[in-house]
Amino acid sequence: MGRFTVVAAAMLVVLAGCGDDSFEADQTAGPQRYQDPSGLFTMEYPGEWEEIPGLSSETQVGSTERVAAVAVGLLDTRSGNLIGASVEIQDIGSVIGDADQRAFLEEIVDPLMEQLAAAAGGSAAEPEWTSVAGREARRYLIDSVVRGQDLRSETTAFADADRFFRVTCQAPADRFEDEAAAGCAAVLDTFALGG
Repeated sequence: MGRFTVVAAAMLVVLAGCGDDSFEADQTAGPQRYQDPSGLFTMEYPGEWEEIPGLSSETQVGSTERVAAVAVGLLDTRSGNLIGASVEIQDIGSVIGDADQRAFLEEIVDPLMEQLAAAAGGSAAEPEWTSVAGREARRYLIDSVVRGQDLRSETTAFADADRFFRVTCQAPADRFEDEAAAGCAAVLDTFALGG
């Protein structure tokens, strides 16, 4: 488990500084395609969502290490919280082979997601196995309070070689199904590694 220690502190990241721009949705727009500038991944997201610039991540353990990230969606005009999806990528420092995927996700990521939920004043449901881009992944459903607002987050986590990916979909808890669920499913269904 020692080789996974490098990622432990960096995994406790939160979204911050998303800005406060408002956006009026175009409900007739078709899907948009996002291509990571570094060529790490591509995905599609709903046409009424937009890329939200200025997303930053900070670890909860006092570090200000930057994490490669993108957010797409809308900002809630009441709280400034994201309604949509974000992708965060962390260099792990060592290659996680296919045989070690389950151990990494269960032994390292599961407990850290529980800690993240608790730190946000919330709780996490039992994680489920799924897949993204052909990789074995874990899906975490977290209810929490951020900026005074009840949020529902669905985070899907997986590793590819020496990188850890977290795709987090979120919205106010009472609006998740109506405003985020379908768009988040599109992001995950079209997520592909490489450019």
